[in-house]
Amino acid sequence: MAGAQLDALMLEDGDAVVCAVSLGAKVVEYSNVGYDSGVILVNPCSHPQALNKEYTFYPLFRYLAPALELASYALGWVSVLPILTDDMGDKTSIALIVDQIFWGAHIDVEFTANENVGVVISTSDEIMLNDVLYDLYEGAHFAEINTLHGRIGSARDAKLYETAIMELLNQITT
Repeated sequence: MAGAQLDALMLEDGDAVVCAVSLGAKVVEYSNVGYDSGVILVNPCSHPQALNKEYTFYPLFRYLAPALELASYALGWVSVLPILTDDMGDKTSIALIVDQIFWGAHIDVEFTANENVGVVISTSDEIMLNDVLYDLYEGAHFAEINTLHGRIGSARDAKLYETAIMELLNQITT
C-alpha cells in the first residue's frame, strides 16, 4: 500500500529523489520509484538475510517478532500510544517498534538496484551485514560512513550522513 502511495506521489514530480532510512527502504523497494527516479537508501533494513546474527537483539527480531506482533494487536489502541522511549530519546509506540522488528526480520522484498540508486552504509553497523548489502544492491552507488546503524538524527553523526547523501546525489542525478 505504501509503495503504491509513493508511486502516486512521484507521478506528480518525476524529478524528485526519494531518501529512505533503515526499514523505510521497504516502501521504496515495494514501489516503482527505484527504477525510474533517484533513490537513496540509508542503512537499508529490507532483507532479513542481511541481519547480523551476532546482534544482541537478533533472537528477539527473528524468533519473538511474530508473538510480539500478535500481542501488539491484542493491546488494541494502547499499542499505538507513544509511551516508549526509543534509542534517540523520542517517544514511540509499541506497535511501531513491533512492526519494524517483524517487517525487518521476516518480510523480504525483490528489488534490483540500478544506477539511479545510492546506498549509505555505516561501517560500524551493528544490525546489518554490509557485505550482504553490497551484494543485494549490486549496481548501486555506495557511500560509507563510520557510525552505527541509522543514527541520522544524531547531532554527532548527522553531518556524516549529510555528506554521504550529497555525494550520492551527485552520482545518481548527473
